Amino acid sequence: MKERLKFRPPPQGLRPDWRGDNDLKQHLETLQRRHDYVAVANGCFDILHPGHVHLLTYAKRCTWLKTNGLYLFVLINNDESVRLNKGPHRPVLPFAHRAAVVAGLKDVDYVVGFGEKTPEDLIRVIQPKILIKGGSYAGDIVPGQEFVIARGGLMLWVPELEGWSTSQTVQRVQKTISKNQI
Repeated sequence: MKERLKFRPPPQGLRPDWRGDNDLKQHLETLQRRHDYVAVANGCFDILHPGHVHLLTYAKRCTWLKTNGLYLFVLINNDESVRLNKGPHRPVLPFAHRAAVVAGLKDVDYVVGFGEKTPEDLIRVIQPKILIKGGSYAGDIVPGQEFVIARGGLMLWVPELEGWSTSQTVQRVQKTISKNQI
């Protein structure tokens, strides 16, 4: 059994933008030599909730994907990218905090930040064999999908965990605060 290659940078080492990240480049070269299956999931991960954990755990535990080991990259929108996609009142938590929490999950192997509206360019650099998205996106063409499929990769649509989204979580918090006037 080959040794698992792990990289969990300390919170202060997480970069909000992947460009110029020499660790990423070296890591990708090592994974290519080992012939591991590289998978990518992406998102804002603004307030981590059970739906996020379900997505990442489900992806990592799909046994049919583990033929040569599954190495899970999580691409996280930096603060500017979140504002581009979600509006001026987001993110709730800054990139460094979001990235540190996601990096601490046992099923996550590497966290990378990106500042573009979509992670398309970063997906092209990583060249994953598997692109992972939540089931709410099924039927849509997501950034990187055409690239991954054109290279013989596949899409993994993870079934949603009903009742859990960041918007619903924010609403729950707001409702609790207004009820209890915390």
